[in-house]
Amino acid sequence: MVIIWDLSEGKELSRFEGNTRPITAIEYSPDGSCIASGAEDGVIIIWNSDDGSRLHTFTFHTACITSLCWSPTSDGRLASSSDDYTIRIWDTINGKEAMKPLTGHTNAVKSVSFDNQGKLLASAARDNTLRIWDSRNGNQLNSLRGHLDWLNCCHFSPNGKRIVTCSWDFSLALWNVKKGSVISSMKGHQSSVSYCRFSPDGKTIVSASFDGTLKIWDAESASEITTLSGHSARVNCFCFSPDGINIASVSDDSTIKVWDPLAATELSTLIGHSAGIRDGCFSPINKQIITASDDRTLKIWDVGLVKEESGSSFGDTGDEVRQKVSGHQSQVNDVKLSPDAVRLATASDDGTFAMWDVATLKKLRHVHIRDKVKVKAVQFSPSVNVLATASDDGIIDLWDARTRERIREVTSHQGPATCCAFSSDDYSIISGGWDCQIHITDSRRPENKEVILGAEDWIQSVAISPDRKYICSSGWDTVLRLYQCSPTTEKPSLLGHTKMVSSLSFSSDSRLIASSSYDSCVKLWNLTTGKLERTFAGHTGKVNAVAFAPKQDGIVLSAGSDHRVILWDVSSGNLRNEFICQAPVTSVSVQRNARDLIMVFGDTIGNIDIAKFITGVY
Repeated sequence: MVIIWDLSEGKELSRFEGNTRPITAIEYSPDGSCIASGAEDGVIIIWNSDDGSRLHTFTFHTACITSLCWSPTSDGRLASSSDDYTIRIWDTINGKEAMKPLTGHTNAVKSVSFDNQGKLLASAARDNTLRIWDSRNGNQLNSLRGHLDWLNCCHFSPNGKRIVTCSWDFSLALWNVKKGSVISSMKGHQSSVSYCRFSPDGKTIVSASFDGTLKIWDAESASEITTLSGHSARVNCFCFSPDGINIASVSDDSTIKVWDPLAATELSTLIGHSAGIRDGCFSPINKQIITASDDRTLKIWDVGLVKEESGSSFGDTGDEVRQKVSGHQSQVNDVKLSPDAVRLATASDDGTFAMWDVATLKKLRHVHIRDKVKVKAVQFSPSVNVLATASDDGIIDLWDARTRERIREVTSHQGPATCCAFSSDDYSIISGGWDCQIHITDSRRPENKEVILGAEDWIQSVAISPDRKYICSSGWDTVLRLYQCSPTTEKPSLLGHTKMVSSLSFSSDSRLIASSSYDSCVKLWNLTTGKLERTFAGHTGKVNAVAFAPKQDGIVLSAGSDHRVILWDVSSGNLRNEFICQAPVTSVSVQRNARDLIMVFGDTIGNIDIAKFITGVY
């Protein structure tokens, strides 16, 4: 199933429903009006790409669909290959099979490709053969051998005179169609070559491999030009943009990467699937990519393909821009955007915190605090001049946010310090830890410190309201403990969660506080009435973090172990949007600059994911 959303309204526009098993192959028709999808159960569905309506369903294959290819002549013919050893050609205009099945292969057929005139069809199979067929009558014209192992893919050159194939023998072969012979062999991958294609101009060949790389080859000399590295698992396939300038690759690492092949540069990483991606293709008429994943979803991405501009790591994707960087060697425990959204601070179990320039994603400083110490939290002061860190040796440190030099230790907990927060005037630091204490420390004179027994169990989160009237703490005792400031007076606790309360966030007007919990819920509390105002239930596992967006946006973000970041509408309680991340999400931060709403997520494997909505559209 695929659902298309209007992100500005948060409304569903169209839904593609029909496949009941994971989708293994997808392909746009040459004019972009249709999408063909094939699934593990052998079912092929033809969809109207505009409204998601199902045009035809073909059920004659008896095993997994491995490849789909439209005739380039716009006659509505679609070829399919299957693990059932057969190839079929379909008349998608009239909704029927165009001819009898093409048989002859003695093992699974993994790929089919029409020539430039739609007359010839090539097929590659696990019987180690490349076969050429007359696509008009189904006759086999040739059966060719040249590889030492199973074939994975075949593709005609733009002029129809050559074919490139790739194999489990780690190599590619270039064939002369007329002579039926191998012209040259290309070797360089360190594992099975999964996919291959000629560039639209026919000058280069691109290959993808189980070794996690793509390689670009000169189509005349068969010499290697460059290698594109970036995926962390095998690359299953790739596609060229309609203008031939960019490549998008999909991988078992659950990501789509967009490349400038001439510059050998990765332009962007698209994250949204929660499992490996089987197939992907560009629409021939716009900037959309459609991808199919083992998470049983199709996703359509609106991607502006521009070459990377100097000083910017973001690729323009219309209203939304998303970028991922590998920032730490271990779990990211906290991410914090500075109030002006110019800088980003991250903290990790690898014993470091890092500071980043948000516009360029350039790492400004990576600081190792102390040996064998995990950094559990970071926090900018409202003036952005100072950064505080909390670490599992119990120490709260202050750092100069401009020079990134350590200023001083301000307090020490008797056990791991898990959280810290600044008051809006920069002067007070509130921290909590496993000693069940809240420390309120004067950042200028650390000897001025107030200690509150803040819980009956470990404290996980502390927050101070923007108007400096309230402090709230939460943790493993499932209670939100509320204190009125100046003097510090305990108020009635907020009860409702059934498991550890992991994170707290005040609204910008100090009227509401949001809490996230391991009970899979986010709760919204009214501080004026002391009552629960709303419960957001949508996560399927622990909710690890919560953050209010700036007041005018009216949303709360929550991040969970289910790999999801959800944007909730504060007024209605509805799910407004969501992101799927590569790993369980541990932390989230959101700020607005003059133009954009910027969100940052950290995960359990060290990644930092940034989403930016231009002109406030989400």
